Amino acid sequence: MGKIAKPKGKTEIKQDFINLRAKGHTIRYIAKAMHLSPQTVLNWESDLNEEISKLKAVELESMYEQYQLSKKHRIKEISGQLASIQKELGNRKLSDISTDRLFDLNLKYLERAGREYVEPNFLLKDNKNVTKLDSQGISLELYLLLLRFRSGGIDTKKASRESSILTAMLKAEEQGDIQEKVEELKALLEGK
Repeated sequence: MGKIAKPKGKTEIKQDFINLRAKGHTIRYIAKAMHLSPQTVLNWESDLNEEISKLKAVELESMYEQYQLSKKHRIKEISGQLASIQKELGNRKLSDISTDRLFDLNLKYLERAGREYVEPNFLLKDNKNVTKLDSQGISLELYLLLLRFRSGGIDTKKASRESSILTAMLKAEEQGDIQEKVEELKALLEGK
């Protein structure tokens, strides 16, 4: 005799939803497949967004590992190729015939570097709606801004505005680090 399947509880059903959504299925598809109303699925989407994002990240990381497709590796490779092309362009005269080809390659790699840009999402655990970058994260943002600008993804005005904001954030972060160290030193000195 076969076992009778135990009906799934609400937690198991929600986990099935998280799995389907993390795999990229639409709200409509999930509602139909799970015999739920689209509104229920939308509500769950809102409530379980963090879990969905985490599962997507884990699955994506696994795929990157499997196929050795890390974005960092690709960006490093593209940047190296781009630097070589730009160095060679600097050595060429515009009258050289092959310069056209180098300009084409330069534009091609700038575009590729721009496509590799991903908007980072640094979240605090206590408040999902607040973004917090440390000095390393801000430096990365400045580098990615440079790539977006070089690839033509943003204009000079927007790049300048974003750069000013990120530079101010970096200064504030460093100021906070210094202040924190001064406070620690004061506490140590007062303790002696």
